[in-house]
Amino acid sequence: MVLGDSVRISQILLNILSNAIKFTPENGLITVESSHQLIENDKLIVNLKIQDSGIGIPSDKLDAIFEPFVQTSDDTARKFGGTGLGLSIVKKLVEMMNCSIHVESEIGVGTTFNISIMLSNYTDFSKNLKEHSDDEKFNFNIDDIKILLAEDNHINQLLATTVLQQFGYSVTCAENGKIAIEILEKETFDIILMDLMMPEMDGYEATLVIRENNNSIPIIALTADVTAVDIEKCYKVGMNDYVTKPFDPDDLNKKIGHLINQKMKN
Repeated sequence: MVLGDSVRISQILLNILSNAIKFTPENGLITVESSHQLIENDKLIVNLKIQDSGIGIPSDKLDAIFEPFVQTSDDTARKFGGTGLGLSIVKKLVEMMNCSIHVESEIGVGTTFNISIMLSNYTDFSKNLKEHSDDEKFNFNIDDIKILLAEDNHINQLLATTVLQQFGYSVTCAENGKIAIEILEKETFDIILMDLMMPEMDGYEATLVIRENNNSIPIIALTADVTAVDIEKCYKVGMNDYVTKPFDPDDLNKKIGHLINQKMKN
């Protein structure tokens, strides 16, 4: 894991990829590769390589492509459109982040962008979580705890699963409330993390169905909505607590531990 400016890095990648898609034929190929090298215990360089098999850039235009409103030719502008601002924005963002960018291209063969970004090394994240969770004095073994995560967004699934597994929990994912109920009919879990807004069956409806057969399993709502009305609705359908997204790993872990401790006492 690394610590950096995700908004600017995303914008750099999106602008370069948008150009790659625009200037690459239908049967062409676009690849994105990443690698990293550790330079200090807390610093590393991430290298990003975006390569396409598009129309290419003339060698005498390579130095100018990062200038505002510059495109390689009038014919390119007519055929592919665009303002010519994308790479200018990329250049400014790269400079703001003290990064480097290098481009290589050949007409009819394609273009390759290489970006190097200095980021903070966060590989001790798992260790910090483990150490902190040990201080919570939970009355159970985290490695024995099974969590059912109901979340339709795959990126959110990956993030939550990664954090929870680093604590030591076992995680099973369901893409909506209906699938979560089907999984519960076949397996037992110690706690449920329930997204509220999901297709087919949302978190509110799924909780109502679960509570018809199981009043003991703790359910924590995962929500971007934090109004008093939404919170009251969570408790009304039978949820035990809520965590706002984006969630704080420490806060989520404390709530999981507290609810499981309560369940074990009862």
